[in-house]
Amino acid sequence: MTPRRLDTMLSAVMVTGIYVIVEPAPFDLFILLVGGLFLLGRRLSMPRAALAPGALLGLFVVTNLLSLVFSRDLPRSLFFFAVTGYLVVLWAILVAAQGVGRERTSDAILRGYAIGGTIAGVLGVVAYLGAPLIGPIMAPNGRLHGLFKDPNVYGAYLAPVALIAIYHLIAVPDARRLPWLGALAASGAAVFLSFSRGAWGNLGVALAVFFFLFTFADGLGRSWWRTFVFFPPVALFLGIVAIQLLSVDAISNMFEMRFGMQSYDDLRFRIQAEAVSVALHNPLGLGPGMTEKTFSVAAHSTYVRSLVEHGFLGLFSIVALVLVSIARSVWFAVFAAAAQDRLRFAVTAGVLCGMAVESAVIDTIHWRHYWVFLAMAWAPTPHRQRAAISSSRRPPSPAR
Repeated sequence: MTPRRLDTMLSAVMVTGIYVIVEPAPFDLFILLVGGLFLLGRRLSMPRAALAPGALLGLFVVTNLLSLVFSRDLPRSLFFFAVTGYLVVLWAILVAAQGVGRERTSDAILRGYAIGGTIAGVLGVVAYLGAPLIGPIMAPNGRLHGLFKDPNVYGAYLAPVALIAIYHLIAVPDARRLPWLGALAASGAAVFLSFSRGAWGNLGVALAVFFFLFTFADGLGRSWWRTFVFFPPVALFLGIVAIQLLSVDAISNMFEMRFGMQSYDDLRFRIQAEAVSVALHNPLGLGPGMTEKTFSVAAHSTYVRSLVEHGFLGLFSIVALVLVSIARSVWFAVFAAAAQDRLRFAVTAGVLCGMAVESAVIDTIHWRHYWVFLAMAWAPTPHRQRAAISSSRRPPSPAR
């Protein structure tokens, strides 16, 4: 099977990520199948740069195994650990596939993700506005969750689509921008209609980081004007979409209700404080999936969950993985030689920063799309890198 066809299959698998009502989702089965085809075709190769994140993931898996000893519900812990193990495999497949296909495979992943997200966004908005049959399925309680189980996950899933759409609006010729403008409108509207405060914050942080990197990508301000050219139209466009949606009374009422503090927020923060206190007395953790078993409700924080279930080493390994992934993405968003590489890594950095912030208030450890973008951060080093800013500004040496 040709490399191009394998990339097309991988892109198609990314589209299926919009349907996760059932477990395992079709995406889970297809990604393992396509991963096997990549392996048979010798199209998997782990980049050398992935050694450090691989070691951190290995440490995270070890902390999961050690904490199993303290589990009060071993079957539940084993199931939770199995899901975590699958996501580590997903990360490895995507990193190793990019290790051979390089930019072509990276673009195939983003393209499939964006196509699927656009479909999910369009269907979601249509459903929310009263489409028969799909309306009650996708927005049963006034919050849009599409073909996901939870509106928080749905909204967070659609946030990266907006960044990918902006990336293509910048990178492609004028004649091909209209579909990406539609993708931006659909994803922005869907994130808004999920009424997930975490997803709103996620998208806001992601956009801010993307445009910051976009501004400074050519040397700490030499192209600062580009943000003033591109950012206002994007902000205005998304604002118009939001205003049009708020003109619907039901949407306006839901927005007012969700915008402020909720009745369960006090309980959420109290449980987190209690969980941290318990974790201090259990430095090796209580076991995978034991947060709900111990405190009756979820921790609503990836970091609190990791500390409680896997101890201090578990928390360190997952936080370090996220931070080094963000750092690498930021570096290449600034110093990659090709503009397309810089934009792709700026998208990845923005998405990961948004997800890292949202992870403080929502448990994201088993969100598939989070692991997809953690893998995107470890695509092979671009062929050429520009000199660091400090060296690029040195005066030229005198001619001989």
